[in-house]
Amino acid sequence: MSGLPGGAVTFLFTDIEGSTRLVKALRERYGQVLGEHRRLVRAAIAGHTGYEVDTQGDAFFVAFGSEKQAVLCALEIQRTLAAHQWPAGASVRVRIGIHTGHAVPGERGYTGLAVHRAARICAAAVGGQVLVSQATQTIIEDEEEEEPGFTLVDLGERTLKDLDRPVRLFQLAAPGLDTPARPVAGQSVGGAEPGGLAAATRVLPPDVVGSAGRQAGRAMSLTRAQLPVRLSPLVGRESELDHILQALGRNRLITLTGPGGTGKTRLALAAAGMAGASFPDGVGWVALAQIEDPGIVGPAAAGKLGVPDTPGQDPTEAIAKFLVGQQVLVVLDNCEHLTEAVADLAEYLLAACPALVLLATSREALGVEGELSWQVPPLSLPEAGAAPTAAALSTSDAIRLFEQRAQLVRPSFRITDENAATVLTICRRLDGLPLAIELAAARMRILSAAQLADRMDDIFALLVGGARSAPPRHQALRATLDWSHDLLDQDERACFRRLAVFFGGFTLAAAEHVAAGGGIRGDSMLDLLTRLADKSLLRVEYTRGETRYSLLATIRDYARERLVEAAESDQVQRAHLQYFTELVQVAASRIEQADISAGPLELELNRLDAELPNLRRAFEFAQETGVAVAGPPPAPARPGGGLALLLAAGGQAHLGHQGRDGVLAALRPASCRSAVIRGEPYVPLCRSNSRWISAFSCPRRTARGGSPRPDHL
Repeated sequence: MSGLPGGAVTFLFTDIEGSTRLVKALRERYGQVLGEHRRLVRAAIAGHTGYEVDTQGDAFFVAFGSEKQAVLCALEIQRTLAAHQWPAGASVRVRIGIHTGHAVPGERGYTGLAVHRAARICAAAVGGQVLVSQATQTIIEDEEEEEPGFTLVDLGERTLKDLDRPVRLFQLAAPGLDTPARPVAGQSVGGAEPGGLAAATRVLPPDVVGSAGRQAGRAMSLTRAQLPVRLSPLVGRESELDHILQALGRNRLITLTGPGGTGKTRLALAAAGMAGASFPDGVGWVALAQIEDPGIVGPAAAGKLGVPDTPGQDPTEAIAKFLVGQQVLVVLDNCEHLTEAVADLAEYLLAACPALVLLATSREALGVEGELSWQVPPLSLPEAGAAPTAAALSTSDAIRLFEQRAQLVRPSFRITDENAATVLTICRRLDGLPLAIELAAARMRILSAAQLADRMDDIFALLVGGARSAPPRHQALRATLDWSHDLLDQDERACFRRLAVFFGGFTLAAAEHVAAGGGIRGDSMLDLLTRLADKSLLRVEYTRGETRYSLLATIRDYARERLVEAAESDQVQRAHLQYFTELVQVAASRIEQADISAGPLELELNRLDAELPNLRRAFEFAQETGVAVAGPPPAPARPGGGLALLLAAGGQAHLGHQGRDGVLAALRPASCRSAVIRGEPYVPLCRSNSRWISAFSCPRRTARGGSPRPDHL
């Protein structure tokens, strides 16, 4: 990022207290409140030369080159928000934390302990409160010669979660600032009771204590400070966050599922940050990606949650004893390779700790009773047919993510009317997957958008080089799919790679015919498809009363590579061609028997319409290989009808006589060839359905006997 201050930098974090309650109370009007909040905060930031590094949900991460300006910005934020007339009488109270430390700006923001310390100080505050570290206070005190217009009141030292030594905190006080005299999270040092107010209230003058009153409270064993700090902003996901926040209020175990790279961890982090105010005893984060042994899930979780080590005590029991009676949210991140062990842990803790809520991320559900499995969708793409202009694409989260990440490596990049269509092509090709889009955008350092689009044929070679700080499986698209593939058993792997021959989706019957064999029985296909869907590798769609399955294009490309490696490509594609040739033969027979204006005709054409991509692919394979298709002969009254439909659906109208003859020469029985050459009797039927007109709309000549037939047949 360009323009970021370096050296001694003052960091400011903000967060709305009780945002989940606001969402529940305001419902659809919460978006308006959040928008006004962001506008007011950004105005204060701009007025005090701050740099907005990141924004997630209702939280801001800001950098300042001046300590005093950071504090004055915080003061303006609190005063402005307190005076604002919010919709529906809402009360928006923000906690703010400020810390100064050495930091080096990088391409994706800042790294270093100073950032984490500032975030933890913010998490220790309450709504309406500004907490300042001693490092910031000392610099202001040493440099300030005139009255700054505010006072920094010493609250003493506090031990904050995950910091190895106590932190002396100061509270901002100023005329007209309604500052609550409430404890900060963590334990006081020097004899005061944990969470007590003795030290804090003695030094607060009565005129700056405010009207909130003095409330005692116990120290939290977990704090929001445990949440990882993300240095790049979350783009979009407002609707998804709303769904998750509502689910957290109704369910005790929510698992975010989806294929690798869909943004489950980032979404869980944002949701946990927004929901934290609803869990007065804190939020815990348990990262499991690096844990390989299921036997150490319990000890690892205990360590992440800060559970004291008690010799001889089972770690799971220790966690339960530690959390019992507390209103806590615990996030279990990246569970897919440890599902059984994590499920056992979750089941035990939920039974032992009635106030505990768990939010998990995994490529498949945990399978625990009462679990809500919520699939994270790809980022939104423009509707089909949308005008490829900068304005039309500006509402797409996938396009916005590409633009923002591209600007990290090329600050001058913008979506314009000239490049909008190209960027849209890139994002569609990547299915709106956040990881794939971020990896592609990183290539904009040395490629133009057009050059990037031209290289999309080999996305696995192109999409590498993610952030060094990211897990290895998120540094390349192939690596994240390898991770999912390695978790499959042998039958699941075989089924998965064979499904790569389908285009535009498929039915259970098609999978049973095409993907079976080699040890996989057709009657086991339903179970295999279910398992692949559970592992987020297969999408399930319900259209026109029929269940269809599909692979995202990026996942299908990966499966196709695996199919070639297994030396099964030719065999499975032959089965694909055989199945769809027979399918259109049966459809042709049914169409012959249907009244042209009746419902059965529409039903058959709808079925064929759904299979158009597969029919085209089957035709292309027959053309490329000259493979002979054996099958039951068509109905005698209409020989060749099914084949002609296959040829038409496959785009035969655009291939000319040479391509046609190559396919016809390979087809048997011979009656099919002669029938197709003689003429196609189904043109009038297909002309009754507008979706099929284009397949038969080339110039025609009159066949012997006066029957019209397409010229290309």
